[in-house]
Amino acid sequence: MESLEIDDDIKAFLVESYENLNQIEQVILNLEDNSANSEHLTRIYRALHTIKGNCGFLPLPKLESVAHAGENLLGKLREQHFTLNPQIASILLQTVDAIRQILAQVEATGNEGDGDYAALIAALEGALSRGEKRAEGDKGEGEDKGEGGAILANSHQSLVTLYCQPSAVNNQLPTTDYQLPTTNPSDSTIRVNVELLDRVMNLVGELVLARNQIVRFAETLADSDLTATCQRVNQVTAQLQEEVLKTRMQSIATIWQKFPRVVRDLAIASGKQVQVEMNGADTELDRTILEAIKDPLTHIVRNCIAHGIETPEIRSSRGKPIQGKLALHAWHEGGTVKIEISDDGNGIDPQQLKQQAQKLGILSAVEAEKISEAEALNLIFASGFSTAAQVTNLSGRGVGMDVVKTNLAAIDGTVEVDSQVGQGTKFKLKIPLTLAIIPALVAYSGNHRFAIPQASIQELVQLEEEVSLLEIETFYDIPIYRLRGKLLPLVYLNQTLQLQVVRVDVETINIVVINADNYYFGLVVDEIQDIQDIVVKPLGKQLRDVSAFAGATILGDGKIALIIDAVGLANCAGVTSQLQQQLAIATATAVEDRTGDRQSILLFHGGSGARMGLLMSQIFRLEEFDPIAVEIVADRPVVQYRNTILPLIYLHQIFGNSDFPENRTPQPPLTREAISPQLSWAREVTNGQDDKLQVIVVELDRERSLGLVVERILDIVEEPLAIAGHATRSGILYLAAIQGQVTEILDLHTIVQITYPYLLQSVN
Repeated sequence: MESLEIDDDIKAFLVESYENLNQIEQVILNLEDNSANSEHLTRIYRALHTIKGNCGFLPLPKLESVAHAGENLLGKLREQHFTLNPQIASILLQTVDAIRQILAQVEATGNEGDGDYAALIAALEGALSRGEKRAEGDKGEGEDKGEGGAILANSHQSLVTLYCQPSAVNNQLPTTDYQLPTTNPSDSTIRVNVELLDRVMNLVGELVLARNQIVRFAETLADSDLTATCQRVNQVTAQLQEEVLKTRMQSIATIWQKFPRVVRDLAIASGKQVQVEMNGADTELDRTILEAIKDPLTHIVRNCIAHGIETPEIRSSRGKPIQGKLALHAWHEGGTVKIEISDDGNGIDPQQLKQQAQKLGILSAVEAEKISEAEALNLIFASGFSTAAQVTNLSGRGVGMDVVKTNLAAIDGTVEVDSQVGQGTKFKLKIPLTLAIIPALVAYSGNHRFAIPQASIQELVQLEEEVSLLEIETFYDIPIYRLRGKLLPLVYLNQTLQLQVVRVDVETINIVVINADNYYFGLVVDEIQDIQDIVVKPLGKQLRDVSAFAGATILGDGKIALIIDAVGLANCAGVTSQLQQQLAIATATAVEDRTGDRQSILLFHGGSGARMGLLMSQIFRLEEFDPIAVEIVADRPVVQYRNTILPLIYLHQIFGNSDFPENRTPQPPLTREAISPQLSWAREVTNGQDDKLQVIVVELDRERSLGLVVERILDIVEEPLAIAGHATRSGILYLAAIQGQVTEILDLHTIVQITYPYLLQSVN
């Protein structure tokens, strides 16, 4: 007998079925007192029909047969062919017991068991047959009703005798040799109105705002007890926020489960054969995000079938399997959700897109010649753009992919296209987990504070005033900064928003590098504060048309900060996609003569002022932590970070001494008493201006990360990385000359092996 795997779908089926059974049982008992209530009969008929209908998708033939027989009897009762009496009610209640027993068997063992329900099904069919004969033969209501009641009474008595024989049929419903579960899935779940969840989420948002205010107030007082209490409130609030967010989470399978049918219908309509593969259907997102991406995903799937996958004849002539493949893959990464939709069809020809764009007047011949292949692929998202020869019910109107880009931009999501002619196309989507509470960078400009969503931030750059005067140029009336060889357009926030200039004696320029719709620009602000969780509040009617802002939030001091909309602000400042194309061409021209493999390298002081470097490809994030947040677990320093425990490695402890033998023992234990010296050290290396620990977060794999505590982060450079000398101590890969200075390139594997060897073992 085939056994079912008790996955989320089966659990949902069991929960719904138990709820329907409880409803049916209660209504049957009520109907014994009021058998003429057709509304109640209709309700339990639909409930039993739902159970039977769900069985059609699962290999549960016994359950389906019992439910079908009961449904037939209820159908005749609903149509008032005859009325419900205690005998029929008893048969229906036994049907409920039988279904509940089968469900319990499925829950416990994954199959329906060996029970024989033929007698019950025969009794249901017999009651139905006798009821119909009675309805046909009833001419005189009084006398015949008594006779029919006697027949049903006798039939009920014979049913009980037949169904309760200890031989072929036991004295009760079929017994089992397993122990039924004491609870069913419906006991562990409840149905909650979505509006109630939204209200709870709003209250949690207000709690987060109050938490921020309390933490800010505690920072102004030197009270250790208050600080400890605030830390506890901070932790509890963060946990509550996380748990409430989980209640709004739904798996992406709620959307994907509709695609096989969509793909089947589209494939038949277009004369193609398509196989669908899905991975990561259990990936969860906020339900509001799911609603926003439902249409974009559908349009991409339709586009892959209409324009991508070829007909069987064409695929056969090209040596491909006649059945095309459409693959959907979703996973969590870095606080966002990545979705890839790919096909193995025609691919997209950039030259064809350029020609079509010229025909539609989207590009001129000169512009089409200059844009890159990646930019040409993005033409498919232009409004009204289509390569279809004629308009059909599948494609040709040029609105589908425009909807994709517009809807994703509305939730701060992005989409990229990667295509190879003749091999296929891949759409890469990056979307946030939720829009209710997000991390954001708080920045000052013109004596006003603004919040910049962290998902839009690529990096932070700080320039000395003398350097900025030399390195900031003008290109097409737009200020440009050369960031590692690439031209970065600058947007001065105070000028764009026409704010009053407050700072006159500016010694440094702060640039927030922002990713807006797959291109970058630098937002120049007066001052950068810290990243904090903010609650997104919608703007009023008067400000909804201001494209530069995505909403507002209340900060810890109770004041309001507007949330920057990266794409809208770029458009307001004139940093358009056309300018980006021109900058890309200028950048390509400037670097076409360069040779060598250039790599992005993070430079920092690791210990005792030693200049060190680490490849950016190894780095997940750069963070700052308050030393008091460091905790000691098993004599090792850790910190709570993004709902995980992040082990810390203090590089100055490893490289602080010149002697570093190859067989050095693991990092010495860091006791609670050592936290105060760490704070003193942090103040010392930052000249007392900042007591934050600068930490480089690196990922060992998707589940394990650790933090490297450094003295000072210097810069991010992009240069050819060549070995200039051999390492002089363990923990270093080799020496390299970067920006004219000798730099030690960190050996991350050895560092981890010295300090946390078990992490490498678990990764392996």
